[in-house]
Amino acid sequence: NTEESAYELIIIIANSYISVYDNGGQGHLDAITAEIIATISDPDNMVEFNLTQTEVDEISSKLGTYFEDIYTQAEVIKDYDSSNLTNAEILEIEDFIAQFGELYF
Repeated sequence: NTEESAYELIIIIANSYISVYDNGGQGHLDAITAEIIATISDPDNMVEFNLTQTEVDEISSKLGTYFEDIYTQAEVIKDYDSSNLTNAEILEIEDFIAQFGELYF
């Protein structure tokens, strides 16, 4: 079943994300996030990218929780059995997938 295989792959991705995050990845992601925030907060870059302080604050806020939100949702779906999903579990998997698109501003 193609749909079941897709869900199985997403569950595997969730488990991989958790593994990377728990084994040092969080620190790297935090460092990358801090560097991005510092870069876009620089007044010269704000002018170059045509960003207001409000927009910089919004981006910073979203980035600050982005990777943690993905982790939280990965924790929800990590133990699902792709061959026996309930409708509620399918919705949780779809929420996990949606997390990756929420960084757009």
